[in-house]
Amino acid sequence: MINTKSSAFILLALLVTAVFMGAVYGPIAALFSGLFKAEVRYSGASLGYQVGSILGGGIAPTVATALYASYSSTTPIGLYLTGVTSLSLACVWVVTRKTD
Repeated sequence: MINTKSSAFILLALLVTAVFMGAVYGPIAALFSGLFKAEVRYSGASLGYQVGSILGGGIAPTVATALYASYSSTTPIGLYLTGVTSLSLACVWVVTRKTD
């Protein structure tokens, strides 16, 4: 949608993303609290969340910039994000299977 250079399409993409982000952030606290014993729950959840934010949110803009500089296209960035999302979904699936 960004390649269209249409403000309406970009706004639509941001709104759809916001809906899905809300659906993710709702249950994430319950998931994290179920992963750790009460004695280390706060530290464990915080450490996992912060390291994930650094690795996911801190590296992504650099990778996206490098991909765009190399290929002059947003398609590799989309493929990168698809791969990272698939990896994240696999991790959530494995974690939720262990907590059942």
